[in-house]
Amino acid sequence: MTTYPLLNPDRQAPVGDGVEEISGAELALRVAQVKDRLAAGGLTGRRICIAMDAGLGAMAVLIAALETGTRAALIPRPARAETPDWPAFCDAVAIPPEPGQPIGDLTLLPQDAGTDPAPDDRGRIWLRSSGTTGTPKWVLHDTPSLYANAAAAVARLGLTGQDRVLIPVPVNHMFGFGAAFLPALQVGAAIRLAARGNPLVIFQAQRSFQPTAMFLVPSQCRSIMALGRKAGRARLIVVAGDRLAAAEAAAFEADHGPLVNLYGSTEMGVISAGRPDGPAALRHLTAGPLVDNVRLAIEPQADPDPAAEGALPMRMRHGAGFLGYCDPATGALTVPAPDLWPTGDLVRLHPAPDGGDAPWIEVMGRADHAVNRDGLLVHLGQIEGVLARAPGVALSAVVAAGQSRRGVGLAAFVTLTRPDATTPDDLLTACRAELPARAVPDVLHVLAEMPMLASGKVDRRRLAALAAEKASAQG
Repeated sequence: MTTYPLLNPDRQAPVGDGVEEISGAELALRVAQVKDRLAAGGLTGRRICIAMDAGLGAMAVLIAALETGTRAALIPRPARAETPDWPAFCDAVAIPPEPGQPIGDLTLLPQDAGTDPAPDDRGRIWLRSSGTTGTPKWVLHDTPSLYANAAAAVARLGLTGQDRVLIPVPVNHMFGFGAAFLPALQVGAAIRLAARGNPLVIFQAQRSFQPTAMFLVPSQCRSIMALGRKAGRARLIVVAGDRLAAAEAAAFEADHGPLVNLYGSTEMGVISAGRPDGPAALRHLTAGPLVDNVRLAIEPQADPDPAAEGALPMRMRHGAGFLGYCDPATGALTVPAPDLWPTGDLVRLHPAPDGGDAPWIEVMGRADHAVNRDGLLVHLGQIEGVLARAPGVALSAVVAAGQSRRGVGLAAFVTLTRPDATTPDDLLTACRAELPARAVPDVLHVLAEMPMLASGKVDRRRLAALAAEKASAQG
């Protein structure tokens, strides 16, 4: 069985989860205990599902699986009243001890997967996509490619063993796992996991851990700004997921430290990221140039659609991308065609600030998050940025909804920093002041809470259904 070493106890800095903090040597001991449990159960190298949370127990189980080549599907730990959604293709479920509990409390539940693993001995990791554009998919990666992708992130972000890395995003998703957790482990940095949710949890982790690097999604940045508290500046803040408007990025950076945007996907891992030493205007607008192993595949001589306002569909080759999609019942693999990978996103290219050949990539949003109005393309992310900057707005999202006299209808949703912070009329007035007429939403709804996916992204499918419900109720 091929092994994939990851920890170096001699130089591993402390790791913690807010309940306890342990040394690298103690982490290695816990990982060794998990390896012994897997071996005793005949599960080394087989397929297990790991119920992930933000605890050191889950961290130890995940590292043990990675290092032994055990194939692992990562899934969030179900709530106590929730029916578990274990993938049927796994031979067992590993339920780590909750934060603060001994690693000996690890539970291994056997499952009858019905099929044997493929004959090769390479490590495998299944990650479930966020479901932003449809039903979540199980995406299969091999361990060497994940390690290579993490190394590319280390090189771009400049992470070192002296960093203190705060990860308040789910480690069972690619951003938390492939862009934050694996790179931090590779360089031996100190790590603090933190459960997502109340921005007070992140603030408290900032204050007690004093991170030099933080990995956040835009909704967390906005919640922290709404909290109005400061806990020191980090050397680096990495943001991924839904787009953070350039003005929001500048405001967050002023209080918390230099910010770079990262662009990636469950299938391809880290695709591009800003350079921490790059000009602020480009760092806030773009996700920087492509990382190593990735090649852009936009034909430079192709004439862009004038209605797209300079945006082009992005296709790429990735040397460390995924192996394919897996059937959740059988684990059967569907391998993608050996061709250029369509990301589904629209991008603009900006010249490198140093005159280099690698353009900086501005992600406009998904191609299906842009609609035609008055014969021209409207990017929903542009509208969301205007709303997010409006006084009193905590979160904003815009979805296509029905038809209007301009073409596809637009429904905007916002949550407020306090119930009386602003009104729908004031927000639509702000849109008319900054946006062309075709981009002004047809309707705007104020919500008590924005529906979110487990990945930290807005649940746009739920918003589209809500827009249809409200339109039907209003006749």
